[in-house]
Amino acid sequence: MANVEMISMTEAPLEAVFLAAKQCRYHTGVEELIGAPEYHMQQLVKKVLDSGHLSILEHASIGVCITDVSRVTTHQLVRNRTSSFCQQSGRAVDFSQGELGDTPFHQR
Repeated sequence: MANVEMISMTEAPLEAVFLAAKQCRYHTGVEELIGAPEYHMQQLVKKVLDSGHLSILEHASIGVCITDVSRVTTHQLVRNRTSSFCQQSGRAVDFSQGELGDTPFHQR
Protein backbone atom coordinates (compact mmCIF):
# COMPACT_ATOMS: atom_id res chain seq x y z
CA MET A 1 0.00 0.00 0.00
CA ALA A 2 1.26 3.49 -0.87
CA ASN A 3 2.57 5.71 1.88
CA VAL A 4 2.30 9.51 1.49
CA GLU A 5 3.96 11.86 3.96
CA MET A 6 3.86 15.67 3.78
CA ILE A 7 7.35 17.10 4.19
CA SER A 8 6.78 20.80 3.45
CA MET A 9 4.07 23.33 2.65
CA THR A 10 3.85 27.02 1.77
CA GLU A 11 3.18 28.77 5.06
CA ALA A 12 0.41 31.07 3.71
CA PRO A 13 -0.67 29.65 0.33
CA LEU A 14 -3.57 32.04 -0.28
CA GLU A 15 -1.37 35.06 0.41
CA ALA A 16 1.42 33.71 -1.83
CA VAL A 17 -0.99 33.18 -4.73
CA PHE A 18 -2.65 36.56 -4.10
CA LEU A 19 0.69 38.40 -4.13
CA ALA A 20 1.67 36.69 -7.39
CA ALA A 21 -1.68 37.55 -8.98
CA LYS A 22 -1.56 41.14 -7.80
CA GLN A 23 1.99 41.64 -9.10
CA CYS A 24 0.97 40.26 -12.50
CA ARG A 25 -2.13 42.40 -12.88
CA TYR A 26 -1.59 45.63 -10.96
CA HIS A 27 1.08 48.26 -10.38
CA THR A 28 1.41 47.82 -6.63
CA GLY A 29 4.38 47.11 -4.41
CA VAL A 30 4.40 43.90 -2.36
CA GLU A 31 4.80 45.84 0.88
CA GLU A 32 1.41 47.49 0.22
CA LEU A 33 -0.29 44.12 -0.22
CA ILE A 34 0.90 42.12 2.77
CA GLY A 35 -1.85 41.72 5.33
CA ALA A 36 -4.74 42.23 2.89
CA PRO A 37 -8.10 40.94 4.19
CA GLU A 38 -8.66 37.26 3.38
CA TYR A 39 -11.93 37.97 1.59
CA HIS A 40 -10.14 40.45 -0.71
CA MET A 41 -7.42 37.87 -1.45
CA GLN A 42 -10.03 35.20 -2.24
CA GLN A 43 -11.93 37.51 -4.61
CA LEU A 44 -8.87 38.49 -6.61
CA VAL A 45 -7.49 34.94 -6.83
CA LYS A 46 -10.89 33.67 -8.05
CA LYS A 47 -11.08 36.45 -10.65
CA VAL A 48 -7.60 35.73 -11.98
CA LEU A 49 -8.15 31.94 -12.03
CA ASP A 50 -11.51 32.39 -13.79
CA SER A 51 -9.69 34.35 -16.49
CA GLY A 52 -7.50 31.30 -17.15
CA HIS A 53 -4.28 32.60 -15.56
CA LEU A 54 -3.52 29.37 -13.70
CA SER A 55 0.24 29.80 -13.32
CA ILE A 56 -0.28 31.86 -10.16
CA LEU A 57 -1.06 28.58 -8.38
CA GLU A 58 2.58 27.59 -8.76
CA HIS A 59 3.53 30.09 -6.06
CA ALA A 60 2.00 27.84 -3.40
CA SER A 61 3.44 24.39 -2.98
CA ILE A 62 3.33 21.24 -0.94
CA GLY A 63 6.12 18.70 -0.73
CA VAL A 64 5.28 15.05 -0.24
CA CYS A 65 7.24 11.84 -0.05
CA ILE A 66 5.46 8.92 -1.73
CA THR A 67 6.81 5.43 -1.04
CA ASP A 68 5.76 1.84 -1.56
CA VAL A 69 4.34 2.35 -5.04
CA SER A 70 5.13 0.50 -8.24
CA ARG A 71 7.38 1.81 -10.96
CA VAL A 72 4.28 2.03 -13.16
CA THR A 73 2.70 4.43 -10.66
CA THR A 74 5.78 6.65 -10.50
CA HIS A 75 5.92 6.77 -14.29
CA GLN A 76 2.27 7.82 -14.47
CA LEU A 77 2.83 10.57 -11.88
CA VAL A 78 5.78 11.93 -13.81
CA ARG A 79 4.12 11.54 -17.21
CA ASN A 80 1.05 13.49 -16.11
CA ARG A 81 3.14 16.12 -14.39
CA THR A 82 1.19 18.72 -12.61
CA SER A 83 4.10 19.03 -10.22
CA SER A 84 7.85 18.73 -9.95
CA PHE A 85 9.30 15.35 -9.07
CA CYS A 86 12.47 13.84 -7.70
CA GLN A 87 12.53 10.07 -7.93
CA GLN A 88 14.81 7.66 -6.14
CA SER A 89 17.23 6.25 -8.68
CA GLY A 90 17.20 2.55 -9.40
CA ARG A 91 20.80 2.83 -10.58
CA ALA A 92 22.24 4.88 -7.72
CA VAL A 93 20.47 3.18 -4.79
CA ASP A 94 21.47 -0.33 -3.70
CA PHE A 95 18.33 -2.47 -3.55
CA SER A 96 20.22 -5.75 -3.18
CA GLN A 97 18.67 -6.32 0.26
CA GLY A 98 15.18 -6.68 -1.26
CA GLU A 99 13.90 -3.22 -0.37
CA LEU A 100 11.76 -2.95 -3.50
CA GLY A 101 8.65 -4.00 -1.60
CA ASP A 102 6.72 -7.15 -1.02
CA THR A 103 3.99 -6.81 -3.66
CA PRO A 104 3.79 -9.54 -6.31
CA PHE A 105 4.88 -6.96 -8.88
CA HIS A 106 8.24 -6.63 -7.17
CA GLN A 107 8.83 -10.30 -6.41
CA ARG A 108 11.13 -12.16 -8.77
